[in-house]
Amino acid sequence: MNPSEFLSELDSHGIYDARKMADAWRKETGMEPCWHATPTKQLKQAIKERGLGGWINPTVSSGVSGFGLATAVTNHLVPERVCRGFSGRGSIFREAIEHLAAAGY
Repeated sequence: MNPSEFLSELDSHGIYDARKMADAWRKETGMEPCWHATPTKQLKQAIKERGLGGWINPTVSSGVSGFGLATAVTNHLVPERVCRGFSGRGSIFREAIEHLAAAGY
């Protein structure tokens, strides 16, 4: 599976178990993860501070967002991409996947 296909199956606003996501990424794409995980405690605080709702499984030690995965992978594989200036996470997520697909990823 190529990276754009893998990422297309995620939710831009979803928060995923970092370890499970890294294992799935390796298995499905054959690539090493290129993103940073965030400790669950920090994620919970960020969710609270934004005030927009959200949830992360308390048994997860660290997490990654769909948005964070897409931007990290795109910045790693297609660093020359041109951003159109979107500001919403969903729009940036979709744009990142478009850049990957256009570059053959």
